[in-house]
Amino acid sequence: MQPVTSPEEMEPWQAIPGRLNEWDLASMHSVFDFGLPMDPALPRDLRRLSTAQAYAVFVLNALLERKRRLDGPSYHALIAALLRHNIDTENELQLCLKEILVDVPVHGNSFLIARREADRRLAEGLWVASWRGEPCLSADTSLQCPQVLFGKGNIQTVRLWSAFFNSRKSKAVSSQAEWLQILRTMLPLMISQDVGIVGSLGTLTYDLVAAGAERLGASLLLLIPTPLAGFGASKDSPLLDPASFPGPALTCLTGVVNCPKGTRMVCRDRLLALLSDLRCVVEVRPKGNLFKILEEQQQIQPRLLWTYHPETKEPENSGNLQLLEHFSQSVTGFSRADLQIPLAARPSLESGKRSDHPVRVLAISDIRLQDYLYHYVRPCPGPWPGQSYRDYLESLFNNDPLAGHTALETLIRILLEGRIRAGSKVVRGGRPVISWTSRPFLELSAMRRWNPALMRWTLEPYGIAVKREPLRKRGAKPAVYGADAVYEKLPPAERFRFQLHEPPRCSWKDEREWRMPDDLELTGPVVDDAFGFVPTASDVETVGWHIRCVLPLAVFPDSGG
Repeated sequence: MQPVTSPEEMEPWQAIPGRLNEWDLASMHSVFDFGLPMDPALPRDLRRLSTAQAYAVFVLNALLERKRRLDGPSYHALIAALLRHNIDTENELQLCLKEILVDVPVHGNSFLIARREADRRLAEGLWVASWRGEPCLSADTSLQCPQVLFGKGNIQTVRLWSAFFNSRKSKAVSSQAEWLQILRTMLPLMISQDVGIVGSLGTLTYDLVAAGAERLGASLLLLIPTPLAGFGASKDSPLLDPASFPGPALTCLTGVVNCPKGTRMVCRDRLLALLSDLRCVVEVRPKGNLFKILEEQQQIQPRLLWTYHPETKEPENSGNLQLLEHFSQSVTGFSRADLQIPLAARPSLESGKRSDHPVRVLAISDIRLQDYLYHYVRPCPGPWPGQSYRDYLESLFNNDPLAGHTALETLIRILLEGRIRAGSKVVRGGRPVISWTSRPFLELSAMRRWNPALMRWTLEPYGIAVKREPLRKRGAKPAVYGADAVYEKLPPAERFRFQLHEPPRCSWKDEREWRMPDDLELTGPVVDDAFGFVPTASDVETVGWHIRCVLPLAVFPDSGG
């Protein structure tokens, strides 16, 4: 494989900034010297093994699955040794396996079972691909792995394969995050030019690309961080769904390979770089694994590298700037202006029309705060209750209203649905409840805490207040604080009230919690006994922008942070 051509030949690509929305990739092949003939059904560095070779690999794997677990390099070294032999008959296969598998039985019933397993995998349409030529998989000789990739499904022919590289993000995602706006624009642009997407699963950034590419009808090739046999059953990503995405998929893993999760994730990033003709960098941190992989691959096996040039330098994106600096001759930088991304506008729930519903505002001085119980809302990282993970990804990709799931957006969603949903996540016994507190928002600073593990406050200055007596009639009762023994003494019907209290390790009495079983519908008489609360007047405006609010709102300054 030859490196990317000279700067002179790259000049047309370097002149493109300012017109990325009009990019035509028809001449992109001219910047490559493909050398060896390509298999149009695979990325250019791969070739599919013959049926006989794939059968031999599956027999080897089946023998190992019954006896041994190996790390990736050791496993793939055995496959490489197998493929170096010229095997034409079953007898030659058995002799070869006996030679390379010193401590694994390769005779009698064991060999017969392995052959049947290989036949079954071929009948299921599984196949094996190896590298074309001898690409440099990594400068680290311990990472000369994998030798083969296992595949399922038919890969469509495309002009080029592209992969998106984006460092891991926090669970709380702003729908207006810079990286998300870039991805929303670049992914459809690539697909419109008949560029296939090599993607993966297991993190929000990879899942977004896969879900977006599938929704847009792209040629999508998934590199999965699990064996093919576990496709759809892994906890690595809730997006794994073989019923809706039967393939194509690739993996270097089988039931034999015992690589730690961290190793699998790093190898996944490395393989995506190897399989892509065009590497599109959205946002990477310097000195992280992803940056190191891109830097190394661009040095030893250069490809087209399109890198977003951020407007401001931040820890999350300064790796982009280093790539632009280190590989100025082979990198095309682009900016928000190049993509013609407009300034973010607040999306409305009313078919693109501005809502601006009037909202009734209560004066705090007119409220008898002691008459109410208060339900504080928090941001909701990930899907809403009852929302599928796939729908959540699409809402982010589409920039749907409330897609960011902030605390204010959580409140708006509750008002939109007309319901406070009960939850059971931290309730012993699993009965869904709504948590309330007798402490009004003016006392928020006395009870909320910063949770460093979740990078958020335990309570936010947004919520709904309902008069205490109507809630009592619906089953609301004060929480019961105590040690584990207290839980066992409570009648089963009252155990939903239990909250572990073992100070100083576990102390929550300051919250003065009440609990009420089941959902609360914000309809009928409840509306007359309730109001919402927010910390700023602009929050009231935002609520009115989105919805017709059934409750009045009270505004108070947030003094809790």
